[in-house]
Parts: sequence; C-alpha cells; structure tokens
Amino acid sequence: TGTAVIGHDRLELRDLSGQLPAATLMALNPTIPIGARGSLAFNIVQTQASSHGDLPATRTVVWSHAALLAGQPFAPGDPVVSLGEGSTPLIRAHRVSELTGVDVWLKFDGANPPGSFKDRGMVVAVAKAMEEGSRAVLCASTGNTAASAAAYAARAGLSCTVVLPAGHVALGKLAQAIVFGAKVVAVRGGFDAAFRVVRELAASGEVTLVNSVNPHRIEGQKTAAFEVC
Repeated sequence: TGTAVIGHDRLELRDLSGQLPAATLMALNPTIPIGARGSLAFNIVQTQASSHGDLPATRTVVWSHAALLAGQPFAPGDPVVSLGEGSTPLIRAHRVSELTGVDVWLKFDGANPPGSFKDRGMVVAVAKAMEEGSRAVLCASTGNTAASAAAYAARAGLSCTVVLPAGHVALGKLAQAIVFGAKVVAVRGGFDAAFRVVRELAASGEVTLVNSVNPHRIEGQKTAAFEVC
C-alpha cells in the first residue's frame, strides 16, 4: 500500500476504476501511491487514448457565441468537441411564479447530453486542451464535473483522471465517469483535499486541469445567459 504526503496532509488514494458505483468506496484494499510532489504511481497520461470516431464538423450553440467569449478562444480550424450541448429549454416554474407574483422561468441545463450543467464550460475547456496539445484532462469532483469531463474527454479521445473525496460523491455521476472511461481515484478527506491533489498534478504541465479555475470553463458556462437574453 502507499500513501501521499502533500503539505501537512496525509492522503490515501484508492483506484476505483472498474468498480461498480454501488460498491462501498472504502472497501478497496489496494492504495495508489503518490509522490511527495503529486505524481501518481499510475500514468495518468495513457500512451494511447481511445478514439471515438471523427470529431463532428458542426459547431454547436457554444461556438455560435464565440465572439462574445473573453479572448475569443475559437478560430477556424480549432478542434470542435461537441455532444450537442446547449439550446436547453426554459421551463416555467408555475408554483414559484404563484408564490412570488413574478413570472419565473428556469433554464434547464440538465438537458445537456451528459446531463450536467457543467457541459457548456467543459466542451470549451476540453477543446482548448486539445488545441494546446494536451493528452489528458484532470479534475477534482463530487459528481457533475467528473461526469462532464469524462464524457467530453472520451469524445475527444483524451485520457481523463478524476480525483474525488471518498464517501462524498454522487454515485450516479461517478457511474457516468466510469462508463465514459475515466480513471477514478478516491482521496481521504473532503473536496479541498482532492482539489489540492489535482492542482499539484496539473502543475507538471502534462495534463490540463478542467475544474472551474480553468478560465475556458467559465467562458463556456456563460453561454446559458446568452440563450436567455
């Protein structure tokens, strides 16, 4: 078994890949050692990422707002990594409208293909990772980010590693990440512990961190507002 020391925190990592999401997270015996500076013992940049066919030529709604995104991150010829995200419905909230006396509508981004409100930002972050030559993406997550990152990484043919806080994860979203082929690792501690691990790993420059600290994530997320306005 192996443990990790990052700063003053002793973190035990467990490889959950291939496990059914209903399995108890702490039931696994093997632990994955991690170096003092955050290099996982297993190679998070696989030598051959699986390919899922040619990327679509059609640019979806996120790209239609590219001129409104900070830095205009897309140009002709840039990778398009799309699962058909965006154009999600507005649903009238009848009860809330009655209670408030205001006509209230809800933007339902759970209707995005992987079922996550994180998808708009993730498609931009993963496309930019491809453009910059990254071979893998990485995130800390308790659910939605993991599912979204794994889905778009699979679409792009990139490896994906998810670091999650053991015992504090939405099992349905964990199941999605596993099905989409992500390498899933549990860390003893909360989300902050998991996030410290991925920040250390991303500092090597070999992988792209796709948590919301990635500015491309934020640019993609705001396209929901453009659909409302």
